[in-house]
Parts: sequence; structure tokens; C-alpha cells
Amino acid sequence: MRLTLKTFASCFAVCGLISLIGLSGCADSASAEVQELRQRLLVTTPPQGEVSISSVRAKLESGELAADSEVVVRGRINAGEVPPWAEGRAEFIITDATGHDGDEDHDPHECPFCKRNIMDSMAQVRLSGNDGKTIPIDTRELLSVQERSLLVIRGKVMQDDSEMLVLNADQIHIVPAK
Repeated sequence: MRLTLKTFASCFAVCGLISLIGLSGCADSASAEVQELRQRLLVTTPPQGEVSISSVRAKLESGELAADSEVVVRGRINAGEVPPWAEGRAEFIITDATGHDGDEDHDPHECPFCKRNIMDSMAQVRLSGNDGKTIPIDTRELLSVQERSLLVIRGKVMQDDSEMLVLNADQIHIVPAK
């Protein structure tokens, strides 16, 4: 049988249609999973009791705050000159947004005083499933956020082996842009 351009195009169109029909079921289940996770994680009212990331770090290091203590921080998705995202996973970096005197527009990466010890102002946020493992969905898809989004996050805090402050979040409030 000789394959003509018309036959090839017809086969390609039929295969494409079959693929789309087959994949639509996957997309629907992923959307349902994302919606379920959003309902569990996102809150419309910001959690109360915000403290600065640097304060959490200092209290954790001094022993005044135990690992796995619950804290609330305000931060921007921002890792300075590197991307804040863990591709394909629900993990990202925030930088403190309490600023000097509560100025949430303050950027510690640009402040000559804060950037001397920039790690004091940064934390890694992890979102876990019911199994305790990091959710294997990109944060941008899961939360519909972008770099520099302002968040108020509640979660349990710890320091990892690299001395990065880690927040295992259970509530996230996305602060609407001004």
C-alpha cells in the first residue's frame, strides 16, 4: 500500500483526535486533584499572628522555638537572582515581606542592610499531600501564583541540612495585588 500525503494527514488527524480524547480524562482528574488541594490549602482570610522570617530563624536557632512549631509568616515568592520554583513540585522560596516597619513592598534582596544576611530573610515552603510527601504538582499550577506574589503562610517550621528555613505549609492566603 502506498502512503499518500492525504492518507498520512487523515491518519495523523485520527490519531491526534484519539490522543486528545484519551488525555482529556487525565486532564479532568488532574484538575479535580488540583481543586481538592486548593480547597485544603488556600484560605480567604489570612492566618493571624505573623512574625518575620528572620525572627522565626533566630528563635529556632536559639532553641526558643522548637522544630515543628507552628508559625505564620508573610512573604513574597522571590529567591533573588535565581528562580524560586522547584519545577514540577509544590515547593518554592519566599523572602520576608514584613520589611522595615511593616513595609510589605520592601525587598530584602535590594536593601543594603538586609542583603548582607539574605538567608535570614528567606524560607523554603513545602506543600505536602496526605502521605506527607511533597505534592508532585508545580506550585504555579497548584496555587495559580507567580513570582513576587505576596502570601501569608501558616505551617510547621524546621531547618534542613543546608540551614535553609523550611515551612511545611498547611494554610496559604494569597494577598490580592494592589
